[in-house]
Amino acid sequence: MNPNKQNNNRKGHTPKPFRETIRTLVIILILVGAAFGIKGCSKEGDVTENNSNQEEEKTLSKAELEELEAQRKEEYGEFYVPLPAADRKEKDVNVKGLYVSADEAAQPFNEEEIDAYAQEIEKMLQGEGTAEKPDNINALEAALAIANATEVNTLVIDVKTDWGSLAWSTEVPLAKELGVSQPVSQDDFKSLLDYMEKKEIYKMARVVTFKDPILPDRKPEHAMQLNSGGIYRDNDGNAWVNPFDEYVWKYVVAISKEAVNRGFDEIHFDYVRFPDGARTYNEIANFPGRDGRPKDAAITAFLQFAREELKDYPAKTSAAIFGTTTKNWEDIPDDIGQGFLKVSNNTDRVAPMVYPSHYTEGWFGFDVPDANPYGVLEDSMRSSIEKNAALPNPAQITPWIQAFTASWVPGFIEYTPSVIAQQIQGSQSVGVDSYLLWNSSSRYDPQIFNYKPEAPKKEQGKDLMGRTPEEALDRYLKGLESDNYQRMYLMTPVASHQPLYEDYAKKMEERNVDLKGYTLNSFDMEGESGVAKVAFSYSINGKEVENESHDLKVFLENGIYKIQPPAFGDSPAEAPAETQENSNE
Repeated sequence: MNPNKQNNNRKGHTPKPFRETIRTLVIILILVGAAFGIKGCSKEGDVTENNSNQEEEKTLSKAELEELEAQRKEEYGEFYVPLPAADRKEKDVNVKGLYVSADEAAQPFNEEEIDAYAQEIEKMLQGEGTAEKPDNINALEAALAIANATEVNTLVIDVKTDWGSLAWSTEVPLAKELGVSQPVSQDDFKSLLDYMEKKEIYKMARVVTFKDPILPDRKPEHAMQLNSGGIYRDNDGNAWVNPFDEYVWKYVVAISKEAVNRGFDEIHFDYVRFPDGARTYNEIANFPGRDGRPKDAAITAFLQFAREELKDYPAKTSAAIFGTTTKNWEDIPDDIGQGFLKVSNNTDRVAPMVYPSHYTEGWFGFDVPDANPYGVLEDSMRSSIEKNAALPNPAQITPWIQAFTASWVPGFIEYTPSVIAQQIQGSQSVGVDSYLLWNSSSRYDPQIFNYKPEAPKKEQGKDLMGRTPEEALDRYLKGLESDNYQRMYLMTPVASHQPLYEDYAKKMEERNVDLKGYTLNSFDMEGESGVAKVAFSYSINGKEVENESHDLKVFLENGIYKIQPPAFGDSPAEAPAETQENSNE
């Protein structure tokens, strides 16, 4: 994340039958600590624990545990990481966080000074004083004080850095072989993580995924390859690993497992993409193992692999993605492998980097998006909600927002605390109350959080997109008439279309329906749901049908007006809806 821009049987692969055996044993192991739960966050409503499994506990003997780890060590090989402690539990958090670089997180901290600064911040929030940062407080202590005194409940800390190094002394065999450890603290963050656990501050590990200059230099067979020979390097001279390469996946996931074992609550994948500038390298580079697949197939498969491998480790997974994905359709036109729907469908948290400075003239209707932080967040989060509303199990939306001044942007504005807060408010205005602040220097003014929370805008008779039922119906029918499958997918009830857009679009093509026109005969709404009577003229498999009447249900689902699609002839568009009428959860 840059604030100035934006081989199945290889060694270490675990055969599926053995992995299933491991999983069964791990479930038993994890139950051992069920009675020793981690306390929730003191900030009411912020943190809860996943502790729904009430099965009878069973303890493995020391000999059984040692045998299990010996088997895993042999099977995982250079990617081996021990299983987590039995008393660790996954947490659910409405994240409100700050990024802290590895170097800043390695600074010594004094709890008394943190407490004293936190008290000054609390006074400021009550209208007493300004809470100016004392000269003797470093960036880490300031961030911890903010987390103790404000709504902030999370810190995102570098683990695997932008340069491919690890910020601690690793025990992952492959990482040790590569020599990537560059410890920045004397105790590998142990005292900091212990303090954060004590203070109930959620711990996110930032793991830079496919931007990795070290692995390609030392194992070039796992890098993006040049057609002319050798490895591809970007404009900064850095090599990138091959996102289609499962060897790379296992390496990244092994580091992620180690981060969980050391105390992190969530793995945040950054640079989980191909390099930007695809038009430059598409013709000169290749990705072994691609086999004709689109780039987003690699990113999707990696996220699925990571989620599966981390299933036995008590941590969420999340991914930072380009802010343009909230408005663009999946990986078009960036061609970097990121699509909002696919990422949201395969992580616990989707984090679009919607920095206003990253948008060019015209985005969101603004000449200078950087000068309109509230509007950028409001519009981008609204689009994010619409996309999430099309998925059966979407990720939580947590935008990365701009906490720096982009002085290189023509027409930029100073990002003062109140301007930074406007982004939080713009996001809240459509119901997204989770966020992460990015500042590469890891310095934040507590005045940012001295703002008035924005209640979600909910106009009577309109959905979160600001559409009336009539406007939503008209938009859907025009999409149906023009075969705009993307629009129709977003406006069709979740239970009535295939989970993946590609499957939905293929199904729509297979109907062989040519819609000639339609007439809206009546539309009766009662509250937030209703029925539209529409007559359609169409041809299906060469057969002409004139003015066939259909009743289309219109109702709110996940805050968005959806339309139950018509079934034409003997080829229904989708399965009948298991209606979720008036669901606004």
